[in-house]
Amino acid sequence: MLTLNLIPQQFKRELALHSVYVVLKKFFILLFAVLLMCSVSLIFARIYLKEKLHELTLQAQAISFRTHDIKEKVTTLNTLLKKTRSSLESTQAWAPVLTALYERIPSDITVNDITLTSEKQLYRIQIEGTSPSRDAYLEFEQSIKKLPFIKTFTSPIQNILSTGENSFSLTLLITPLPLQ
Repeated sequence: MLTLNLIPQQFKRELALHSVYVVLKKFFILLFAVLLMCSVSLIFARIYLKEKLHELTLQAQAISFRTHDIKEKVTTLNTLLKKTRSSLESTQAWAPVLTALYERIPSDITVNDITLTSEKQLYRIQIEGTSPSRDAYLEFEQSIKKLPFIKTFTSPIQNILSTGENSFSLTLLITPLPLQ
């Protein structure tokens, strides 16, 4: 059997090149389409991620502002609590002291003035009044000296010079009683 090849060799080569060109052209068009879709999707992904990053940044800033305000309030509250605690610890409980003093005042002694002062850990009570006699004053003085919280008792000599009715003034230094 004999085959006749009537197509010239040059034309065969051109047909082969043309078919390779068509295949390469389709390949590059397909590659270009795939790359174009990938680049568009990457651009959209980048825009989406930028928006999310911006949103997260705003949320983080809002949270940090809120936590800063809360930290500031907590610090202020802690400072107030420390000041309150130190005030309570350094404050003298005057009510039990005054009640005990009142119970020791005899009915014939008249107290005109009671002054309470406190300086750091020094608590002072000054009492001024009148007594009908020296004996009544001395009895009052002895009953006050027996109180357990009296640290120092100061009474001027003028308080006992007069045998009749006389004015008196005395100063008491007391040990601090804690608040209850």
